[in-house]
Amino acid sequence: MTSEMSETGIETLVPREERVRLAAYLLWQKNGEPQGTDLQDWLNAEAAIEVEESENNG
Repeated sequence: MTSEMSETGIETLVPREERVRLAAYLLWQKNGEPQGTDLQDWLNAEAAIEVEESENNG
C-alpha cells in the first residue's frame, strides 16, 4: 500500500457506486446467495457505506 492510499483511505480511491456494488455482492454471498434479494442487498450496502462515510467524516 502506498502512503497516498493510507492517507486518503480506500473510499476516496474507489467510486462510491463500486463500493456499494461490492458490499451488496458480499452481503448476498454471506446470506447464501438467495434469489430475489438484490434490491434489499443493495439498500443494505448503501446504508452501511453511508454509516461508514459519516463515521470517517466526523
